[in-house]
Amino acid sequence: MAYKLLLLHLQIELMKLEIHPKAQALIFDLDGTLSDSLPTHIASWHAVCKKLNCIFDEQMLIEMTGMPTSSYQ
Repeated sequence: MAYKLLLLHLQIELMKLEIHPKAQALIFDLDGTLSDSLPTHIASWHAVCKKLNCIFDEQMLIEMTGMPTSSYQ
């Protein structure tokens, strides 16, 4: 659990979301429907693994893209 929280914290640190002061709403595209977020996910995982000194297998993420997590056990 602590490991997952560390990864989440590192991903949020890397995002550095800036919101325009006049914004009245935000749209969250969590599944890639509105934009292709795969390159951002890959870059984030590489950054996290660099900090944790581990290897990230891009191919695994690419193969899982669009599939329910429950499909991979």
